[in-house]
Amino acid sequence: MTGFKKNEEGAVLITVALILVVLLAFAGFAIDGGFMFLKRTQLQQVADSSALACVVNPSSILCPTNGGNVYPLTNPYNFTVTIVNPGDNSLCPNPSTQNKCASATVTSTWDTFFLNVLGIPILTLNAYAIAGMTAQNPCMLALGTSGVGISVTGSGTLTTVNCGIGVNQTGTSISNVGSGKITANSIKVMGSVSNVGSGTISPTTHVTTPSTDPFVNESAPSFTAPPPSVCTQSTLLSYSGSVAHTVPSGNYCGGISNAGSGNITLNPGYYNGISTSGSATVSFNPGNYVIYGSGINIVGSGAVTMGSGNYVIFGGGADFTGSGNVSGTGVVIYNTGNSTYPSASINATGSGGFNLSAPTTGADAGMLFFQPASNSNAINIVGSGSSTFNGNIYAPTAAVNLTGSAGATLPIGNIVSNNIALTGSGTISVTNAFNSNASSAKPTLLQ
Repeated sequence: MTGFKKNEEGAVLITVALILVVLLAFAGFAIDGGFMFLKRTQLQQVADSSALACVVNPSSILCPTNGGNVYPLTNPYNFTVTIVNPGDNSLCPNPSTQNKCASATVTSTWDTFFLNVLGIPILTLNAYAIAGMTAQNPCMLALGTSGVGISVTGSGTLTTVNCGIGVNQTGTSISNVGSGKITANSIKVMGSVSNVGSGTISPTTHVTTPSTDPFVNESAPSFTAPPPSVCTQSTLLSYSGSVAHTVPSGNYCGGISNAGSGNITLNPGYYNGISTSGSATVSFNPGNYVIYGSGINIVGSGAVTMGSGNYVIFGGGADFTGSGNVSGTGVVIYNTGNSTYPSASINATGSGGFNLSAPTTGADAGMLFFQPASNSNAINIVGSGSSTFNGNIYAPTAAVNLTGSAGATLPIGNIVSNNIALTGSGTISVTNAFNSNASSAKPTLLQ
């Protein structure tokens, strides 16, 4: 009996020991598992914020191609961080809609609390995140299907801010000859890219689906096509000399001409051509104008002030080729025509400064230069150091030709045309500020 009792006590001790081991294992799993869950959450938070910080990339703290703990504020736990930032879309899960993707791998190693008794003295966890700029509607778009979509010749810079570039040409999408630079959050091309010289084009993504026209449903300003049925003046109203003149509202079937130094003030109405060649200033009072026949031809040295309103150029185009400054706020210039009054180009190529802004409200908000698909005549713009064009340039079947001198900056809402050409040494900076259909590029967690 004594031996049996001792055997029984020994069995109980063994059972208790085994139970304790099991309980200790459960406690170890509970405590170390809970700590591991906390660590995993912290690791993912650091990975997400580090990847996003690299994409946002403040200029004061550049994110390197490969880096460690670049942004300490995003890593309060002092984990080991490894950043990969190729600066393009090679890391992006969907490169056709994402760009400038960066990854962050975060690692932490720690001593276990109770799992050590089970032979697990150390645990290591990793977290991984990818962030990038999500794609957006382009604010510079070449809609054509043939020829060169965007061409840069010289040392100029063509860039977009918080939006992309789209080129639908399937042959040569972009041609850059010289030392010029083409940069954007994303550059989507359907054809080839040619870079001859020391210039750069970055970053490009080849796509198979063309970008859509954001203004295809944009309505033309409301107007009645000329000629008017009743004429206020049926012959040319011609001025010369130094006397100032004010032209009342009306239908001027003979047009207006001023070759003198006397200032001229125009009021809303119909005009069969407006031309000035002297030194007089030309002022358009606010309202809506229809200028048909020979269009607008301002070649003098006087300043031009355009009051807010719609300026429908119905045939003849618009030539601002003088040396005087041209300014206006809330201006829409709609360039059209028909077989009787054939359409022509818009030429904002004078040596004076341009300061034109589109309206910010109303049916045609954001539209500065606007041509229907029936007008394939080019829009030509020369920017000097004092030029500002704020608004959309829309010419779906025409070329937009931009020429800038050193230091010229033309902040334009959007350029949407058949093709775009930049010549010179100026900087053309395009934003989507005047496009309600565009969405800004945003840094986004992708994985």
